[in-house]
Amino acid sequence: MKGNFLTMAVNKNNKPDRTKQNSSAKNTGKKNRLKETSTPLMYLIPFMAVLAILPVIIRYKSFENHLTTEYWHNSNATSSDIFLYYKSVFLIAFGAILLFMLIMAFAVETKKFKFEIEYAPLTVYLVFVLLSTFASENIYFSLHGIENHFESMWVLLAYIILVVYGCTMADNTHAIKVIIYGLLAGTWILMIIGVCQAFKLDMFTTEWIKKIILPSEMWQSNLKLNFELGQVYITLYNPNYVGYFAAITIPIFLTLAIYAETYVKKAIYAVTVIGVFICSIGSGAKNGLLALAVAFVFMIAMFRRQIIKRWPIVLAAFVILIGVFFGINAIRHNSMINSIKASVKTMFHKNEDTRHLDSITCGSDYLTITYDGKPYKLSMNVTNGTEISVLMTDGQDEQIATKLSDDQQSIVSGDKTFPFTITPVNYSVDGATIPSIQLTVDGYTYSFSNQLSTISTNSTGYFYLNASGKWVNIESAETAVFTNNPKLFSNRGYIWARTLPLLKKHIFLGSGPDTFSMQFPNNDYVNSAYVGFLNQIVTKPHSLYLQIGVQTGAISMIAFIVFLMYFVRSIMLYWKHPLDTLLSKLGIGIAAGTLGYMVSGLTNDSTITYAPVFWGFMGVGIALNRLVRTEFSSRIPESEA
Repeated sequence: MKGNFLTMAVNKNNKPDRTKQNSSAKNTGKKNRLKETSTPLMYLIPFMAVLAILPVIIRYKSFENHLTTEYWHNSNATSSDIFLYYKSVFLIAFGAILLFMLIMAFAVETKKFKFEIEYAPLTVYLVFVLLSTFASENIYFSLHGIENHFESMWVLLAYIILVVYGCTMADNTHAIKVIIYGLLAGTWILMIIGVCQAFKLDMFTTEWIKKIILPSEMWQSNLKLNFELGQVYITLYNPNYVGYFAAITIPIFLTLAIYAETYVKKAIYAVTVIGVFICSIGSGAKNGLLALAVAFVFMIAMFRRQIIKRWPIVLAAFVILIGVFFGINAIRHNSMINSIKASVKTMFHKNEDTRHLDSITCGSDYLTITYDGKPYKLSMNVTNGTEISVLMTDGQDEQIATKLSDDQQSIVSGDKTFPFTITPVNYSVDGATIPSIQLTVDGYTYSFSNQLSTISTNSTGYFYLNASGKWVNIESAETAVFTNNPKLFSNRGYIWARTLPLLKKHIFLGSGPDTFSMQFPNNDYVNSAYVGFLNQIVTKPHSLYLQIGVQTGAISMIAFIVFLMYFVRSIMLYWKHPLDTLLSKLGIGIAAGTLGYMVSGLTNDSTITYAPVFWGFMGVGIALNRLVRTEFSSRIPESEA
């Protein structure tokens, strides 16, 4: 028999307890009958579009990147994207629509504004997003977004609108049902794509999908994405972001799979959980597994009394998920287990430091190379335009013996305590020949020249040629906390160690949305080489919290963390709640899902691909808690059936 979504109590046999309902009704009378007005569907459709349609959007876009003057970017003025740009456009447009409909709902009194305590820190965050944007030295990117990210100020404002809109419109059980069904529809689309990718049936390699993604003039081109066959990325740009997708949806639908009213719904939700879990394992995103582990612990604690009653169902659910994990892991040749082992090793064991090169400093007259703590000087001289000679001295200015290599093309060290190779080379820049040297130390090669005055009168002294083709200085960046463990969490330790000191510059105001690339010391080339970043550009901090702290300021980061009081209030609400309604159980599922997202955010930055779902469900969760709190407070306390 179908039960009421909000107020049905259940007995030990999981059947409607009419005696208890009647008794409760007698005791509470009209006070226990909450008056609810359903939210018109027209208000819910645009909200569901953001939850269900936005993550699926994928379309080619070529655009001017405005980054050619940045030392870390190449000289190509045009970039392309298929995962992020149109998601950003869609969200900004629907953010404006949601704001208009919110104002309209308040104006015609379809809805009344209800202040929630979570709005206070959210308002502080909003203020610092605006202040950091308009005080930014790179305001263009804060307003328009940057390549490989596209989270401009307008996107951040849309996130805030989603919270308020979700909290306002999800003020009744009908609206919450509709929103859940919208999330279910979007989840199934992503899940089907992801499961196909996990079993090496990537839809994006098919001709008909290519014609959807690419404009007609590019249909004859070869669409090749940088993912291994069998790796799940869905439409979320990066396999790591599949962790966000799983962290939010699995706790919600697992709750519904256990407590839904009918077996048909239970089956649908169960298949959803298994499918999304396959996507999570297939992506190889360890952050998603960590987030799910924390979410499951939270759910076990909150559902502790119900688990005792339904332990066979709960046990079966976890056995199935564990079976799926080991099954997909076996298909992927034990890659997940090996990856987890490697991550654990970096957490609990200090990395073996096999490096010897400490630093290279570009001076006006020579390069200073510090090797095993000892300083050396390297200089080059050019005669007859292209003939290059080099001189290497130690800390006492004594010349180091050198000899020609076997192929007579390079100069090698005669000092066993400092093995190096120097190769003269000429580069062509804008038609001019630039005599240079390539220094190879510890297996890494660095190119330098002091002859740039031929192409720029302001370029005197030594410069390094980076992977983007720009001549720049090398610097050793300030580090903190993770200095001695740069390989922690797949080299995130290196990024975090150099991001934390940036917070000192941005305590009050941040650098502006989407400007992290301009703040991070990408010119720390020597240290980056030892974690595999020598030819890569760090464009994101791989931490949601550090991203907020740098881009919109440390105060806004604190405000965002305080905004998460929603979780504390959820624990306070549900810890002693009898959980005798499906709505109260769903409240725990949503809290667990959004908590999983926040845990995943410890090692992942924010992304337009799935952040809107998180922000939207934060609003829904706050509204749902208000409903449960109101309904529960209207009762006369009763023991759980």
